[in-house]
Amino acid sequence: MMNKLSAGYAKNENIVWFRSFRLNFEVTAVVTSQEFATEVESMMLDDFSASTRLTNYRLADLTFWQRLKARGSALLAPLL
Repeated sequence: MMNKLSAGYAKNENIVWFRSFRLNFEVTAVVTSQEFATEVESMMLDDFSASTRLTNYRLADLTFWQRLKARGSALLAPLL
């Protein structure tokens, strides 16, 4: 049995998948190395344990400038 890891995100909905890949610079890789899959799993679990769930209440607590920076970063992300 071969273990595989699919890393990435791509919106695969009918015909729009190509547009989504092109406009959002999306890519997905399939890797067949068990060692690599284990390493990625460990990194993701570390990230999840150090993260904080962002709820609507937490978003409401952000200042205007924090929200502006977040939205501006999201807008400029494809260009950076």
